[in-house]
Amino acid sequence: MAEVHLHNIAIVSAIGSDLKVKGILARTVAALAEAGISIQAIHQSIRQVEMQCIIDEADYDAAVVALHRALIEPENHGDVIAVAS
Repeated sequence: MAEVHLHNIAIVSAIGSDLKVKGILARTVAALAEAGISIQAIHQSIRQVEMQCIIDEADYDAAVVALHRALIEPENHGDVIAVAS
């Protein structure tokens, strides 16, 4: 008989027209890794206007902060991340 393990997960997303920048997916992964957050799965749409990362639910708030620091603050977009949970 197979064992089943359940984990609470969260999806953290970056959505916007500026996601067609070379290396943005790498910057996203690096920001989460530097914050000590493991990515269980990642998706980037073919139109490159959104990307989602599946992470542990406990890391959600830290992930939002890490992505804001890596993707928003360097570009001086202001407070443009909206959080939905």
